Amino acid sequence: MNVQIHGEHLAVTEAMREFISNQLSRLYKFSYISVAASSCRVNLNVMRKRHTAEMTVYSSGKAFHAEATDFDMYKAIQLAVDMLERQLGDYKNKVGKTFRHRNANIHEQAIENDRGDQEDTILTQGEERA
Repeated sequence: MNVQIHGEHLAVTEAMREFISNQLSRLYKFSYISVAASSCRVNLNVMRKRHTAEMTVYSSGKAFHAEATDFDMYKAIQLAVDMLERQLGDYKNKVGKTFRHRNANIHEQAIENDRGDQEDTILTQGEERA
């Protein structure tokens, strides 16, 4: 995943970059987040002891955005990743229900077609035909 980290009114340290990378690795459990195809933009901001982390993940034509504010920057990053994780999970369930619904309709049609074929074969194999 391509991660762009920007800091406003603070210097982004190597420890912060590593922490963000570790936290974003939790998002890899979603099958449609591929390492090569997705990117993430992280904006870190400090304003009067309020630390804000804004994250936007771009994947498969969709953009998922989360923003969290806390008195600790690491906690704000963790909260933002939690929000992204929830959004991605909800999207995965939404997409999965759509595919399950489509597959169920296709399965029902196949069963109806099989029943119709069985009735035709029963009629053609019978000795008495009307």
